[in-house]
Parts: sequence; structure tokens; C-alpha cells
Amino acid sequence: MRMYSKSFVKRINMIIIPMIMFIVCFCGSLAYTIKSYNNIYSFYTQKNYRLTNLVVKLNEFAKYYDDYTVLHSDGSYSKLIECYEGSLKDTVTELYYNRLDYGKVNANEIEKVNDTITKDFSSILSTITVDFDNSHRMMLLTLADVYNRVNGVESTYIEENNEKFIEQKSGLYLCETIMIGSFIAFVGFACYLFIFLKTKVVKPIEDISGWAKLFKDNYTEMANIQYDGKYTEIANLADSFNIVKLKLIQANTLKKENETVLRKLKDEEEYKKKFVKQLYDEKREKESISLEAKRDGLTGLYNRRSFDSLVDDFVGNKPASMEGALFLIDMDNFKNVNDTLGHLAGDEALKTLAGAMRVVFPGGYLGRYGGDEFIAFITGVSSDEELAELGNSLCKKMDKDFVYGDISVKISVSIGVSNTVGLDDYAELYMRADKALYYSKEHGRNQCTLSSQLNE
Repeated sequence: MRMYSKSFVKRINMIIIPMIMFIVCFCGSLAYTIKSYNNIYSFYTQKNYRLTNLVVKLNEFAKYYDDYTVLHSDGSYSKLIECYEGSLKDTVTELYYNRLDYGKVNANEIEKVNDTITKDFSSILSTITVDFDNSHRMMLLTLADVYNRVNGVESTYIEENNEKFIEQKSGLYLCETIMIGSFIAFVGFACYLFIFLKTKVVKPIEDISGWAKLFKDNYTEMANIQYDGKYTEIANLADSFNIVKLKLIQANTLKKENETVLRKLKDEEEYKKKFVKQLYDEKREKESISLEAKRDGLTGLYNRRSFDSLVDDFVGNKPASMEGALFLIDMDNFKNVNDTLGHLAGDEALKTLAGAMRVVFPGGYLGRYGGDEFIAFITGVSSDEELAELGNSLCKKMDKDFVYGDISVKISVSIGVSNTVGLDDYAELYMRADKALYYSKEHGRNQCTLSSQLNE
């Protein structure tokens, strides 16, 4: 692989880092400029407005006071009081609450102005109607003092802020210059970055992308990618594609050489699939025939031969910890069903019993011995209480009127049960269950009898 001295990533970093620095400079200068202009705006709007507004209100009060001294009437006095209470006091109070914005010295002067207007003015106004001459003299002196103090605060504050503004002017000009220069430099670097990416990155990648699309066609005839740039990453990418092309040519050659072998293997595979399918179909057919031979054609339960084989194998080889139970089941008065409703109805009654057995004995071996005789074998249950509960459950399900057409016949089942506890012979197990079944029939039918009950 070719070696190149320049790194594309380093070149990008050399462009991006100055751009970030320009952005930081621009934002810092902008923040300083905004703060400075905000201070100027605050001075010429809020702070200076409070001082100017107080002067205006003082002038209004002085005008009403002059009117009163000329007219000396109740009407002019009420206007004077209204101007003082509703306008002048509120204005000086607002200035007083914000006095700390004007510096410590000015704040002290504002406190004195507030005391003079809120206290001295009020005292003078309360006695002016009684002792006009003395009150008039005191009001003129007090007004002059207030004017002097307010004008002094305003002059001092304006002078201080003018000095601050002059001090900030050079900083503002510098920041504005930095902002403009940073913006121009940022735009220049951004344009350079765009051109650099377009010519040095995007164009080579477009060439490689167009080359890659040829994989869909005859890629073995393509020429190698030629990269004339100086950047390691792009050059390595081009070399990697050329290596891929070489490997693809080798793979294509190998593919052609093995094409015949692959076709032959494919034909053999198809033949094997057909052969295996044929064997599978034959096996399924045999299993179907074998399953049908093990099942009762009417109910789908095990026939007698299959059932006996399964249970005999379990009883003869059962583990010491595994017990089971055999249920012999006869449908009561089944002959009456056939005689009254017909043999088709009898078949439906037998199917009904088979369905009930599937519900009561899920997972157990279920069989039909023939006619109306059924049999079931379950494992994992050996206690008399559980066996009696299962037998009685089946009796309850089958104790009903069987309706076929418009005629109904009463049906039920008799059950005999025996467990495998202490037994390892199926014939003995069956004989005990048969005795229990006989007992159920002889003592009223429609009931379940356990062989253990007969031994007591």
C-alpha cells in the first residue's frame, strides 16, 4: 500500500480549530458590546428618567404653588395638595427605592430629598392656610434646596456615566473590530473548508462510488482506482478498493472453475431431496396405518389391544415413586339408547362419553374396550380422595338427559377404580377394578366405587 505524508484529519483540524476560535472571539466581543450598550440604555432610560421625572413633577408642583400664592383660594389649594399627594410623593418614593443605583454619595442626597419632600413639604402644606407668610417663605427655601440637590445628583450622575462611557468607547470599538474581523475570517475559512471538502474529499468519494456501482456488471474488466491526491485516508480507501477488486477477480475465477461441480452437486442434492421425501411419505403412511390400527374407529381412543399393551408395560416397569390408577367405565342403560333412539344416536352417546373422559383425564391413557365399555389409566395419582373425586366428576358430567332429535333418554355411567399401589401385575389390577365396577352396577349404577373400599 502506498504511503502519504499528509493526513486529511489533521488538515480538517487545522481549519476547524481556528473557526472555533473565531466564533469564541465573536461571541465574547458580542457579549461585551451588548453589556456596554445595555448599561448605556439603562442610564438614558430608567435611571436618568427617574431624575428627570422628579424635576418635571417638582415643576408641576411649583406651578400649582405659584397659582395658589396668586389666587390664595380653596380651589387652588386642593389642586396643590392633589399634585403633591398623587404625583410628587410617588415620584420621589420610586427614586428613593432605587437610590443605590446612583452611587453612595448620590444615594445620600436622594435620601435627603425624600425626607424633605415627604416630611418638610407635608408640614409646610399643613400650616400654609393658617400662617401663609411664614409658610410661604419656608416653602420657597425648601423648594430651592430640593432643586439644588436634585440638579446636583443629576449633574454628578451624568458626569460619572459620561466618564464611564468615554472609558468604554475604546473597548467597544475594539470589540466591534474583533467581531467584524472574526466574522470575515470565519466566512473565509468556511469558504475554504467548503472548497477543500468539495475538491479533496467529495470528488474522490464520488469516483469511488461510481467505481463501486460497476460491481453489478462485469467488475473483472474495471481498471484500478487512481488517486493523485496527497491525503492518507483517501489514498488508503482507494487502495482498499483495488485490493477488493483483486479478491473479487480471484473469487470469480474460482467460481467459474467450480461451476460445473456445483451444478452436479445441486443435481445430486435435488435427487437426495426427492429420495428423502419419498421415504418420509412412506414412513408417514405406515405411521398413519399403524395409528389407525391402535385407535378405535368411532371415538378415536385406544383400542383394547393397544391400551392393554401400554398399561401392562407401565405396571410391569413402573418406578418405585410413580403410581397409577385404572378406571373401568360402563355406560348405564346403553341398550335403551340404541332401542329408543337408534344406533346412530348410540354412537353419538359413546362419543359424548369419550369427550367427557378427555376432559376429566387429561394426559391419561384412554381406551374403548368395545360396546359401551371404556377404560382409563392415569399416573401420578394414588390417594383414594383424588381418585374418588375424578370418578365422581365423570359421573356428574354423564348424569344427564341425552337428546337426539325430539326424544331424550336418561344416561349415566358406572365406574370401578383400582390403584397400582403394591401391584406389579396388570391382570390383578384389572380384576380389582372390575370387582369395583360390578359393585357400582349392583348398588344402583351412576356411581364410582374404589377397590380399596371393598377390601375394608
